[in-house]
Amino acid sequence: MELRLSQLKRKQETMISEMERTINKRDAIQLKYEPKAKQSKSGASSANLKRQVQSLKNNIQLCTKANADAEQRIAQREQELHQLQHTIEQSNDECTGKEREAENLRAEVRVQAVAKQRGLATVLKLQRARQRYDELSQGTGPPPVANIRALHQEQLMLKYKIVDMMRALHDTYPQLEDLWAEFFKWLGEPAEGIASSG
Repeated sequence: MELRLSQLKRKQETMISEMERTINKRDAIQLKYEPKAKQSKSGASSANLKRQVQSLKNNIQLCTKANADAEQRIAQREQELHQLQHTIEQSNDECTGKEREAENLRAEVRVQAVAKQRGLATVLKLQRARQRYDELSQGTGPPPVANIRALHQEQLMLKYKIVDMMRALHDTYPQLEDLWAEFFKWLGEPAEGIASSG
């Protein structure tokens, strides 16, 4: 039994020593190849860095191209906007010119309307005068009224009131000079009458 116990103890010591040797051997192998593993890791890190740098360069190129495209589109839009503003200005100028032209035509129509009415009034006055003269020459019309001078004076006073009113309107609205001139012609007032009203 003692012999068997001593054999088992020796065997145990041998196993322990073999285990220690194996552990030491493993540590030695690990130490021996560890720098290579680190190198391969650093190599992998270097490759990763290169890939990252290349990726960043590609991104910068893409961003630069996108920026250039955006600037080109902006410049194009600005040019289009400038052309549009120029077109709008031309249209506004044309519109202003057409409005002035239309206003001039309206003023001319007003003047022509007054001239037409003046012509009609003159024709009617002459027709009435002819008819009255015919009646007087034939002795068929009514006899002249007794107070003809008073009626004439009354008509003159009315005319002067109308002339004064027209002068006031002329002074208030001088931009309608042509229209007032036509009215003064109708009233038999000379053109100097307009100027002297100022």
